[in-house]
Amino acid sequence: MNVSAGSIIAVPTENSDISANAVFGQGGNIQITTQGIFGLKLRDQLTCDSDITASSQFGVTGTVQVNTIGVDPSSGLKESHHCPITTSYACLTRDCQHSDSVTHR
Repeated sequence: MNVSAGSIIAVPTENSDISANAVFGQGGNIQITTQGIFGLKLRDQLTCDSDITASSQFGVTGTVQVNTIGVDPSSGLKESHHCPITTSYACLTRDCQHSDSVTHR
């Protein structure tokens, strides 16, 4: 699987996954080219959180390759001259192996 995007953003607890998994054969191969991945974590297997996986239940694990473009960590951060953004969240719930309820105000 090839994924190319400026940024990849997910809510960590929303169960948004990028996966190339198998049961008996070899896990898939995922190649991601992006400026940044936010809210997803590389894991050995799927969870209730937002995951990136290329696993196999009975076979060989696949590969995940992340290529970051246009990012120079040594350049530091630059000050933003834009107005601040205010956000508010309603109640977020999720159902999976366990159930959580989080309220943000």
